[in-house]
Amino acid sequence: MTNQSITRILSTYEQIAPGIDEMVAGFYERLFAVCPEARLLFKRDMTIQRHHLAATLAMLVRNLQFQDLLQDAVMDLGAQHVMFGARPEQYPLVRDSLLYSLSKALGDGWTPEVEADWQALLDNIIVVMLKGATKFVLEKSSKKPPLPRRDMR
Repeated sequence: MTNQSITRILSTYEQIAPGIDEMVAGFYERLFAVCPEARLLFKRDMTIQRHHLAATLAMLVRNLQFQDLLQDAVMDLGAQHVMFGARPEQYPLVRDSLLYSLSKALGDGWTPEVEADWQALLDNIIVVMLKGATKFVLEKSSKKPPLPRRDMR
C-alpha cells in the first residue's frame, strides 16, 4: 500500500468517523439485503456487533502502516468467523457491502482512487482472514481420527 493510499484511507476514515454508527448500521442493512442468509449468523440485537465492527475498522485504519503486525490478529478473526458459520463466498459480499456503505457515507468524497484504496485494504484483509480460516479448518480436521481404510480388492 502506497503512502498516498494510506493518507487517503486515513483522511476518509476521519471524515466518516463522526457518523461511524450510522455507516455501520447501513453496512449491515445492505449486507442482509444482498445476503439474507448472513442475518442468521448474528444475534437479534445488533448493537454490540455494530460496536465491534466500528472498533475493528478503527484499529485497522489507524494501524495501516503496521498491517504485517496485525496479521496474526486478522488470521484469528478469520478462524473465529469459521466458528460463527461464515463461508468464503460471503467475504466478497461483505466487502462490497462495506464499500457501498463507505461510498454513501463519503458522498462526493468517494472518488475512484478512494474506492481503489479501500478495496485494496479490504481485499488484503479478506486474504488474511481466509488464510486464518483455512489454517483453523486444517488444524481442526487433522485432530480427527483418520477414516477407516477399506480393502480395495
